[in-house]
Amino acid sequence: MRNGRLLPLLALVACAPKPHAPARPNSTDSVSAAAVARKPRQCVAPPLHLDRAAAPHLIGTRPRAAADYYPWITQLSTGQITWSEGASEETSSGCLYRVAVLTSEIYNTVLLEEVTLGPEGCCAELGKVREFNLQAFADTFDLPGELSGFEVSRWSAPDAFEFTYHERQFRMDGVGRDTVAVYEVPDAKPQS
Repeated sequence: MRNGRLLPLLALVACAPKPHAPARPNSTDSVSAAAVARKPRQCVAPPLHLDRAAAPHLIGTRPRAAADYYPWITQLSTGQITWSEGASEETSSGCLYRVAVLTSEIYNTVLLEEVTLGPEGCCAELGKVREFNLQAFADTFDLPGELSGFEVSRWSAPDAFEFTYHERQFRMDGVGRDTVAVYEVPDAKPQS
């Protein structure tokens, strides 16, 4: 844990930026250059393209504080990195989404995380963390029983992955959004 935030597991080198102290305006300027705080990097979620033929169900997510949930992670799955080109190699940045499945006793909590990367993949920062509403999902797809057994199978796009829940296969699209689209994958056998 550094500066009250979890360090991403994929960070191999600790190169997170140091916190900036609030700057004081000098007497001659209304605001000094140092007073302009560094803006945190954010991922830009791609548009959500709904596959109407597959009957999507929109399930909400809710913000989740980036508390220390590391001890409860039972699966951490990372999507592909999307790179944005800057004016130079030093200004390019990357974004990826990942799914953290937490287990407390037998119950799952599913967190959708946004991780930003600096040039050449350095300086990984955990950004937005949202909790997938597993109860709303189970109710929507008529999946009674304990909220457990969520397992990511594979990523199909930087913001979309397939998962197994109660021996049925699903696809989630729009991971970086406040509302995600969930589809049941017909006639799919769960991957073991």
